[in-house]
Amino acid sequence: MSSPVPMISADALDESNNNNSNDENGKKKQQSMQQGDKADDNALPPPMLPMVDVIAPSNLEGGYTFDAVHDGQVFSVTVPPGGVKAGEAFSVPFAPYDVVVAEAVLMSDESYNDYNNNPTMNNEVTPLLPPASSSAAAVIGTTTNNTGVWKDGLCDCCSEGCCHPSLCNSMFFRQILMGQVLTRMRMTWCGNRASRDEYKKTFSTLLVLTISYWIFWWFFHCHDHGRNCYGPRQYIMNVVSFVWVVYTMVVMIKLRKAVRDRYKIPQKHCRGCEDCCCVFFCSCCTMAQLARQTADYNQQRAYCCTETGLSEHQMLQEALIV
Repeated sequence: MSSPVPMISADALDESNNNNSNDENGKKKQQSMQQGDKADDNALPPPMLPMVDVIAPSNLEGGYTFDAVHDGQVFSVTVPPGGVKAGEAFSVPFAPYDVVVAEAVLMSDESYNDYNNNPTMNNEVTPLLPPASSSAAAVIGTTTNNTGVWKDGLCDCCSEGCCHPSLCNSMFFRQILMGQVLTRMRMTWCGNRASRDEYKKTFSTLLVLTISYWIFWWFFHCHDHGRNCYGPRQYIMNVVSFVWVVYTMVVMIKLRKAVRDRYKIPQKHCRGCEDCCCVFFCSCCTMAQLARQTADYNQQRAYCCTETGLSEHQMLQEALIV
């Protein structure tokens, strides 16, 4: 006599199917996690930047940024939380402005093997971040709290005092102050982005040009305002003066745009020609504002005739390698 065939209910079948489906999903998840772990193992580790010891040039608050020099290379320094006192040493990463940093990426097994076996593919497989100078918000002697806005208004010329060196230069020797701000921004005397050390000649070049212009003006300018004022000598003086004024305005426009780009300051008035209008109608106030924007006069003392208008020891603090 044959044994009875066991009957399986529909609910039991559904439960069995669900269990099988869950087992399959669990296996897929496990395989996916294993592949992810393998990919993580194949990820290139981020490069380690060397550390340098920097001697604080003065009492600085936490988050304050300035530039330092090591082996002829300029890099940005950010004061650690809590601040530092003058003469105190603290360690920071050494990332020169002209050095690019590699970014770690995930690779498949095949790509990873090709990367190790073919060194010529290294630059193709591994993307590079932009140079440090394009992402750094710090300018020599400035803080990072003013990104997106001007520190003060265009007409706040006396905010640092009526006899402040930057204000005096902007009123009487505008090109001198322009050379100082150009040096802080690492730009040439023509208002272009400078190469590695080219910006170090900017102030001296503008100083020579300014002195030469005033000597030329003294000898060729008509002092008696008589008939001799309409001779060839005065025509030459007028042409030279016109070229000098145009040069100053063009460089100031380029400088103001560079400062806005560095601090991500949008144009709010006369959009598209705000830089031109400010320089054309009020070059004195514009130059003084650019000087205040690119320096923290609460932390650094201003000077009339240094390359940056700041203390040279505070401007470029020499660093010691750890």
